[in-house]
Amino acid sequence: MEEIQGILDFAQASLRLQGAVGHPVKNQLRPRKNERIVPYGLFYLQMTKTGKLTGIQNRFELEFIPKGLLSHFTDVEKIVLAKIKSVDHHPFCDSNHEICNCAEDFQGLDKLVMVSDKGNFSFVEHFPNLQRLVIEISEECLELYFPHQLEELAVYGKGIRRIEKKGEDVTNLERLVINDTSLTTIPDWISSMPLNELDLQTNRIKDTAFEHHKIETLDLSHNRLKVIELDTPNLRSLNLSHNPLTSMPNLAGTRLEHLDLMNTNVSGQKPLPKSLKTFFASGFRVDFKKIELTEAAELEILELNSCEIESLPKDLSKLKNLNTLILYDNPLKSISPDMFLPSLTRLEIIRCALEDVPEISPKMFPKLQVLNLLDNNLETVPTSIFEYEMLEIDIDKNPLDLNFKRKFMQMAFEKGFVFPAVPSAQMRH
Repeated sequence: MEEIQGILDFAQASLRLQGAVGHPVKNQLRPRKNERIVPYGLFYLQMTKTGKLTGIQNRFELEFIPKGLLSHFTDVEKIVLAKIKSVDHHPFCDSNHEICNCAEDFQGLDKLVMVSDKGNFSFVEHFPNLQRLVIEISEECLELYFPHQLEELAVYGKGIRRIEKKGEDVTNLERLVINDTSLTTIPDWISSMPLNELDLQTNRIKDTAFEHHKIETLDLSHNRLKVIELDTPNLRSLNLSHNPLTSMPNLAGTRLEHLDLMNTNVSGQKPLPKSLKTFFASGFRVDFKKIELTEAAELEILELNSCEIESLPKDLSKLKNLNTLILYDNPLKSISPDMFLPSLTRLEIIRCALEDVPEISPKMFPKLQVLNLLDNNLETVPTSIFEYEMLEIDIDKNPLDLNFKRKFMQMAFEKGFVFPAVPSAQMRH
């Protein structure tokens, strides 16, 4: 009790010195953007390289957390632990390396961040209300324990080559993040987890097959996939961007709404899911004239960059819900005057070989709000666009006649058009 009282006296003095708003401590972890560790409502603990705990402002040290200490901080939501010196040592052990029976101290704890070179994380099972756990570790093999109420788990560590599941079965875990590791395969136990979202970006995962009948969101971007087979009937969002993919996975029969294949090397083509609403692709080597776009009749956003597109599919006009069409870096020279897209609000054709555009007007695109024709080979732009009441437009970096460009710009300013239209790629970043 004397040790606990000494800590409490120091903590209270420290908080009085910091004033009414508290003193933010820079978060050097990566749990969530803009997250801060503030002494008010949070108790910050950090393990030193010698294996001792340091507390608020790094002013006091503990070999372990005494039973009853955290019960004096009734608003504790998050504890940060760092630099655990051995697998057998962590701050919730007593001097005999046995787990302290201090579950009553953690009734309010719903977040825990662990940073360590080594670690035994079995003690997390003693946190009755822990919902979010973040682990950053350097060990090759990580053994994971899951508190019963855990809803979100994030794991980071470039040295991790294998992750094993320990402890009881999980019933509440909805989101699993494993990023920046050296994993080359998807752990088998993930298929049996009750997940809605799985984020496996920025690992070293190679060709694989994955089965999960509940998952809705899957991110496998920035890996080393050339081929992937999926059995995920409830999947709604799939990100396979920045992989050396050579073919599309078979997505027929899925409920997929979002598909990202940016920066891939796909050369084969398979039917698009009928439920698809958003499709991003770049680096494709497919003949888009042969793609049956009507199979994805619900498509709303279509972005095709560096796909060697010379002409647009004739059935593009059948996409009655398409509101955004983006084409970057394609050898596209013209647009068919017969195109009619009733829902289109944004049209971007940038850094293409566009030499001619039809009489763009509300008859072609009645809801058009943004027209970006930046960096093409246009010598003239149809004045029919002035039939629109308002438009964001960019025609810069085209070999336009100076007199024509001057008159065009004057008419656009008089009409109240906005220059330049911000590219959607820039808006996303």
